[in-house]
Order: sequence, then structure tokens, then C-alpha cells
Amino acid sequence: MLVEGEERELRPWDFFHSPPWTEHAFVGAGDGPCVILMVGAHFGPEVRYPVSELAARYGASVEKETSDPGEAYATAERFRRERPPYWSRLPWS
Repeated sequence: MLVEGEERELRPWDFFHSPPWTEHAFVGAGDGPCVILMVGAHFGPEVRYPVSELAARYGASVEKETSDPGEAYATAERFRRERPPYWSRLPWS
């Protein structure tokens, strides 16, 4: 997880609350499966998606600052409603 220019590793069951206007991004930096539940809103003229050198190391930064979520998330992988290929190898399957 990247918060205000700092990298923070999350562990199972960690909770993060982001007050309004906190610069943050979630990135997959490990080598195993991960599930993150995120709830929030990304709209309004005051919302901004800044360029971040730290986030860019993980492919999670915009190329130029914007307030348009469509532009900010244009390169993000879309959600898929399917089981991953390694599902049958997980301990609970």
C-alpha cells in the first residue's frame, strides 16, 4: 500500500481508513493471491489523481495529473467474475 509517498506492507486482516484527500494507492507487491475490499467514491471536480514516482514503480501512477477517474483508471485491468487459474491448488478448494 502506498500512502502519502510512503510504502506500507499490509498483513492479513489489516484495516486502512483513508480520510478525504489522503494520497493513496493499493498495489500487489507479493507473490501470492490477495483480496482487498475497498469502498469509496472517485468523483467530483476537487478529486485529483496526482503523478507519483513511487506509484509509477508499481505501474499505479497516472502519466499526468487529472481529476477524471476514467482517465486515471484507463489502463487498469477490469474486474473479472471468474476463478483464477490456480484456484484448484488453493488449500480450501
